[in-house]
Amino acid sequence: MVGAKVLFLFSILSLCFAEIKLVSIEAVDMCSPCVIFADSSLQQLYNYVMDNTIPGSCSQLCGIFGQNLTAQVCNYLCNAVGIASFVKIVKDCQLDPIYFCELLDVCPVVAGGSANITNTYVVPSSATQYSTFNVQVLFQILKETGTGQVSLILTAPNKSVSKQSYLNEGFKPGTYSAKFQVVTDGMYPAGVYNGVLEVCTGICGATLPNSAILSTGNIKFTVTPKP
Repeated sequence: MVGAKVLFLFSILSLCFAEIKLVSIEAVDMCSPCVIFADSSLQQLYNYVMDNTIPGSCSQLCGIFGQNLTAQVCNYLCNAVGIASFVKIVKDCQLDPIYFCELLDVCPVVAGGSANITNTYVVPSSATQYSTFNVQVLFQILKETGTGQVSLILTAPNKSVSKQSYLNEGFKPGTYSAKFQVVTDGMYPAGVYNGVLEVCTGICGATLPNSAILSTGNIKFTVTPKP
């Protein structure tokens, strides 16, 4: 019942959009819930295991999250490998959410993946503040990939950087697309915005095993002052 609840609740939050290869624990796909858990809670878990005597059970360790869904996911993942292995993975993953879940064997790893971004679009190319810019990237997967991201890294005229990304559990060879929206407001200064689109295994920009930028593309748009 816990696994079914986890899958249902986290499916609402999942940003996976590719044709994916599922990896399961007891027939429940845990890759996306694991990454979401690690993204929000891995730092707290790491700090605890580095600063305290390790508890003798998963329920004791995951009790640091209270009695909520985060604790349930922690228990689910920890019990799958045992407390000793779980603690070792927390220490070894270097706070990388995808690598953490790959070490737990709940996210697929495929070596030798290859991709090519074929086109990028942004509509409109220029608009006033408080407008929405729609960004699309088209890409081909030449060789099957493992768990990774499709990301948009945006640099504003004032040099501030923001990032949006989608998690995927691996692409089979074929043609795919991803869409992003940039909703500007008064916090977006007028000027030219430069964006880099990336298709990656692992987290884009990470240097850990199973992480690589497979292909990049660029977009540009202009935000003009609101009259």
